[in-house]
Amino acid sequence: MAGDSTRTTIWRCELCDYKTDRRSNFKRHQETGIHQNVACFQTSRQVVNDVFDVPCSKQTFDMSSDQLICSDDEDTDCLYGNECPDRDCENEKLVEDNEEKTGKWFPFSSKIEFYLYVLMNSTTHPVSDEVVKFVIHILKQCGVEGIPSLNTVKRRKFGTFDWNDFLLQGMDGDSVPMWIVRPSSVAKLAIAHPDFSKSLVRFPKYNTLDGYNHPSCGGKWRNDLTFHSAAIQEDQQILFFKDEICSFEVNGSKQLGMIYTFVENVQAGEKEAIVCLIQQLTTDTQNNTSGRAFEITEEKENVPLKYLKKFPVDERDTFFRPAGPLNLEELGVNNDSRTPIVTLPLNIFLDDTSTHRSKRWLALHCIQMQLSGVPMSQRHKDKNIHFIGASEKVDIMKLTELAVADIKECQKETFISYDAHNKQECVIKCPVDVIVADNNVVSLCCNHLGASAVKYCPRCHIILVQATSETFDDIIQLRTPEETKRTVSRLNLRSKEGDKAKLRKETGIKENFNCLWDIVDPHKDIPVGLLHLIPLGLAKHLLIQIVRQMDEKRIKEMGCHLQSLTPQLGTDFFKYIESRQGKDFKNYLQVAPFNLVYAGAEGPFIRLTCTLALIQKQLNMKSINNEELGELRGNIQKFHELICDHLPNFARKLKTHLLLHIIDDIERHGPPTAYDEDSFEKNHGRIRDQIFLQNQKARSRDTASKYAQHMLCHHVVTGGYFKHGESWKQASATTVHAGCDPVVESFLGWKDEPSRDPGTILRFNRNQHGRKETYPFNEETFGHQIEKEYEDQTFYRGKSMVALSKEVVNSGDWVEYTKCNDERSYGVFSEGIEFSMSSHACIIKAEKLQTYDQQLGCSLLQLTTSCEYVKASTVQRQCSIIHDCKGGHCRMRYKVAPRKVEQQKLSKKQLVFVHNDEHKIYMLNHFKL
Repeated sequence: MAGDSTRTTIWRCELCDYKTDRRSNFKRHQETGIHQNVACFQTSRQVVNDVFDVPCSKQTFDMSSDQLICSDDEDTDCLYGNECPDRDCENEKLVEDNEEKTGKWFPFSSKIEFYLYVLMNSTTHPVSDEVVKFVIHILKQCGVEGIPSLNTVKRRKFGTFDWNDFLLQGMDGDSVPMWIVRPSSVAKLAIAHPDFSKSLVRFPKYNTLDGYNHPSCGGKWRNDLTFHSAAIQEDQQILFFKDEICSFEVNGSKQLGMIYTFVENVQAGEKEAIVCLIQQLTTDTQNNTSGRAFEITEEKENVPLKYLKKFPVDERDTFFRPAGPLNLEELGVNNDSRTPIVTLPLNIFLDDTSTHRSKRWLALHCIQMQLSGVPMSQRHKDKNIHFIGASEKVDIMKLTELAVADIKECQKETFISYDAHNKQECVIKCPVDVIVADNNVVSLCCNHLGASAVKYCPRCHIILVQATSETFDDIIQLRTPEETKRTVSRLNLRSKEGDKAKLRKETGIKENFNCLWDIVDPHKDIPVGLLHLIPLGLAKHLLIQIVRQMDEKRIKEMGCHLQSLTPQLGTDFFKYIESRQGKDFKNYLQVAPFNLVYAGAEGPFIRLTCTLALIQKQLNMKSINNEELGELRGNIQKFHELICDHLPNFARKLKTHLLLHIIDDIERHGPPTAYDEDSFEKNHGRIRDQIFLQNQKARSRDTASKYAQHMLCHHVVTGGYFKHGESWKQASATTVHAGCDPVVESFLGWKDEPSRDPGTILRFNRNQHGRKETYPFNEETFGHQIEKEYEDQTFYRGKSMVALSKEVVNSGDWVEYTKCNDERSYGVFSEGIEFSMSSHACIIKAEKLQTYDQQLGCSLLQLTTSCEYVKASTVQRQCSIIHDCKGGHCRMRYKVAPRKVEQQKLSKKQLVFVHNDEHKIYMLNHFKL
């Protein structure tokens, strides 16, 4: 261990609060009875009793726990792998091997170490090192045995997986250091986890019934990403590789082909290879020593993998393409020993947030990622959103450059991981699928001047003065990477600032540093984000424009009516409308047409709002087929026409124009919900919380380190594989079972919402003893609507139930349900009835009228007084039904209403909205997401 001989080492025993500058005194202290009684964990004592040759060093070393103690003058929270002293690796490995062979808490040495490790690695409930130290102190004082030291837990590694190896350090042009978590390390852990590996979408999909229901259905996966290998489903040992020469039969005749890529035929349920057909030019004979010649054509054909056979390629064979001959090295030459290659496309999120609370805003540049192959049902869960890096000291593109360097290295080098689903080692490749960013960051990624430029679109050449009704029906010439890079080169060649400014104005291009050109096409692969396009863009601008034209009285009426529709928005929504969050505008737009109709807004504004609400609903669908894509295109065109006719100043807004590019994004990258910003944005608060638990002296490093530890913790305790010796192992069943404990999952932020079976009755009526109240079967109550087989049984009543959509429906909620002929019906859920073998729902029926609301086009319903008992399993979902307040002449009144303030119930006279109960007409809200 390298040291500084000018400074004396302090030997410290934390267990006994003893320290000395003499090693002999420290060893004598270890032999005392006091120390032996306190030092309860035998494993660490075995390491202590070994002989260490430790010279003087700047750091102090705790021999009793094999722990390095930071000096008082250290600037940061902890020391990392490359700063740790060399230890007796053979002894340490021997101890670990013994623990792994005998301990049921593998890879941990004990139960207490497992729970301390969990305590330190939560991102939703972050705990500082001082808190963990005090917990350890409490446990020691209570006589708990086997307590590891803090640094032993912090530096815990599992086989070859060490969180220090997950970090990548870099510097910007001013030598300012920065740290990130390697994207390739995230991908390594993901494919080695059984849950993720099993659900991962690995190949482009086609022939789907739902159209675009995943990024794998888009053109980027099919045409631009490289998928290197695939195995036959029945036999994972038979591997085929890209550019490999194979044979197959077509209509009884043998055909040759070179594998171009791999796809998944959804309807057939099998993997296929897209092969380029090959024609043989010469025949190999005994007199022909030059071998065979083949031509690789541009004609392609889909062939199921099970019909492919490997074609033996001779060294004398020659393969030609239209561009010229190919070397055998360029072909996937048959080799059964080759390792399978798994392609894991990435989504990268770039954004700025603030590092200060109640102070001036300071940009914290943040990078997160998600694997693009995650199923749609899992994409918005916290465990599938991964932190990469954050820094307020360096430019965001410099921080991105560090992540890009790791991605490029992963593409070129051999990064080995373990495919937990197929139970075999694999090589991973991590191309970038999309970049998710707001308009400011998009300008940096595309070398674009921004929304204030004359050519204000980062994706096409539309000019500000041309943004009229004539240009809304078509997209001006698209930008290309070659053209943009050529313009940047021209800017760099100009010496005068005036010449540069003129060229920037003409092209809309600026010459900022950009590291993305080698891995993506920023003009195509940064799709329009839903959050900034509609809620924080068009919806916000439109609503502010409408509210500004209304007087104070009407705004008050709108706020009061809005509270009756969505209480969470409150009556003050319009008072602070310019400072509302995106989720507020997203929720309001779903009821805005009804609110504006009641307030008597002008017709054009109502039509604009209705059209925008429909666009928002269509863009938030999880799958979009070709018919729905045509409807979306029509609504966008209608919205643009209304803008040109009634709000011409909106025609020149960038976000109005970006609606045109949405269609291209869906066709290339799948549904917008697959890459929306919401999942990434909600992590900003947690990232800031990590910063405020540090000493603020190395934010980038300490934050990246904490997330690397958390990532490794999640992988190990939930059953992920890690390489131990020559084999890949999982944690013991005891450890995985403890990691899946709901209390542990909740603390670590992994717990999913409880899943209940559809048709389950909840919130039962209970007697004074807390037991469920029983009721006898009464034919008069049910009126022959429930089978007589239940007449000898008792039943329970409940105020809630679980619909088929897994939503919890409460008494008084509107629901959609089906009858025996699959007819769609609507009504108000009253109560749930549970018998011993089945459950029913009591629903107050609503009749669907033949007319529609003229302004909104919504279906009209009339609520009746008759009840209907249906099977609970036929209740489909909770639906949004809005009372016809304008037709019912509903009014505002001052009324004493209860409310909660500081958890205290208060009654106060306030202005509330009172519905006319005599008016039973309701409207079906088809703007609801």
